[in-house]
Amino acid sequence: MSGPGRCWTTEPRWRWAEIRLGGQWRPCRIENWRLHQGSTTWVALVRWGPGFDDWGWYLHHPDTIRRTPFPTGSDGPASW
Repeated sequence: MSGPGRCWTTEPRWRWAEIRLGGQWRPCRIENWRLHQGSTTWVALVRWGPGFDDWGWYLHHPDTIRRTPFPTGSDGPASW
């Protein structure tokens, strides 16, 4: 996401989450937050795998990103 505005590093309580991709929930790590340009809607920089293309900026909504208390699975976000 280019443009003006600050990014905030994710607090530990919001670091681990799940993201809905392709109709399925996948474990992910939220790395940064920022306000969507000109609005009060939050977007998150989300990483869901160790690959170069396994990340993106997503609008925060309970139907697409949900918080989890701990990383899920042994090969999940904590191992990246």
